[in-house]
Amino acid sequence: EAAPYFEEVLKEEENNARAMLYHGECYCKTGELEKGREQLNNVASHSRKNFELERAGKLLATCETAENALARGIEHFENKEYEKAVAPLERALEEDKTNMKAMLYLGRSRCMTGKAEEGIPQLETVADQSEDMADAELADKWLKDCEAVAEAQTDTGGKRPALSDNACLGG
Repeated sequence: EAAPYFEEVLKEEENNARAMLYHGECYCKTGELEKGREQLNNVASHSRKNFELERAGKLLATCETAENALARGIEHFENKEYEKAVAPLERALEEDKTNMKAMLYLGRSRCMTGKAEEGIPQLETVADQSEDMADAELADKWLKDCEAVAEAQTDTGGKRPALSDNACLGG
């Protein structure tokens, strides 16, 4: 019922971050996830208020199912947006701790961003426990790459080199 009110406010004040915030929340609660995420993402570019930014972040995290989060995380991964892939993949794992696909892409995303020590356990789990042989084999290959990054981190005094996209796309 409140959505039309926020639409009216935004017609008059298109940069009103608070109206965007509540409008996005309305969309999320009514299942219009894409519209909700769009409004909530707009809050960051129109607000400098911590309350609004934090609330938008929390709403974004809850404005999707694990399935939607997994799809969004994989989409970011495939677009080589590894940092952006992490949050939705973590969300998918929060909903289903045994989601091997989320674990696979989250482990690799962490390795791609130089956080090998965080990615290795997830890749090990997928390699050892996934019933999907293709995922298990991919996890095993990515695990070797990630372990090389972890070793390089040790050799460079803790600096965190990331993997190259070529290593990622190598299969």
